[in-house]
Amino acid sequence: MTHLPPSTSSLAPDAAQPDAYEVFRADAAGTMTHCSTVQAASPTAARRAARQQCGPADAELWLVPASAISQVRTDDGLESTYALDAAEPEPPASVQERQAYQRGEQDYVVFRLPEPDAPRRHLGMVRAASAPEALQQAEAVFGPATGHGSYWLLPWTAVLVVEPTGPAA
Repeated sequence: MTHLPPSTSSLAPDAAQPDAYEVFRADAAGTMTHCSTVQAASPTAARRAARQQCGPADAELWLVPASAISQVRTDDGLESTYALDAAEPEPPASVQERQAYQRGEQDYVVFRLPEPDAPRRHLGMVRAASAPEALQQAEAVFGPATGHGSYWLLPWTAVLVVEPTGPAA
């Protein structure tokens, strides 16, 4: 009888460890809402997993590495968790965008938890040089993060857009 060693392919030191990606889906009105978290070893695998979990095929999806999200929680008091800002933004085309880029600013997508157990909803965007500054701008524009409301700030450069793959319903 031959005994084979147990498979260690998933334990290999060079095996890619899965990363968490937050997935947002456009509703019928086009508003983006948080729909799931997927674990994937690459952006390509994350796109596939997101489409499987959050379809339908005619919906636009946004994927964001969880490590790129700046989060503000107010459930147990104000607690800010600012990840490192995402990759260097691409140089923009317009004069206004180039000036913001030169000042070190980038666009942050703002999501808010409207009520407990509800999905986070997209409110808009703010431009800032850092996540703490983006939070200040988000609170100035959309109101303070108080009570159950909390913000997620996503650097736009970290958002992976997954285009619809099927016909519109």
